[in-house]
Amino acid sequence: MQESLEKNAVTMSESERQKRERDFGDLNRDFQRRQREFNEDLGHRRKEEFEVVIERANRAVKQIAEAEKLDVVFQNEQVVWANPASTLPTRSSRRWTNLVRVSESAGPHRDAIHPAHLPAE
Repeated sequence: MQESLEKNAVTMSESERQKRERDFGDLNRDFQRRQREFNEDLGHRRKEEFEVVIERANRAVKQIAEAEKLDVVFQNEQVVWANPASTLPTRSSRRWTNLVRVSESAGPHRDAIHPAHLPAE
């Protein structure tokens, strides 16, 4: 439509050219509005579907973790599931506290703590 307008603009009257430019502008704005609405709807729908997939994955992780009697499941260095009855958080917190104490008393070699010097759980 824009090509036709540009090609025929020379032979049109001023009022006809302005009318067609206005019509083209109106159609262009309508198209952009509809495109935005479509993209918003598509984004919303993708989000809904992604949430369904995530929920199903979380249920599967929980079922497997419980069946395998796992304390915690990590993905990309983040906890994705933890057994609420697990004593692991308490044990690891205690061990971390003891590790810090050993590290502080290690002197200049505090970055090189040998596993044999780690406190027992």
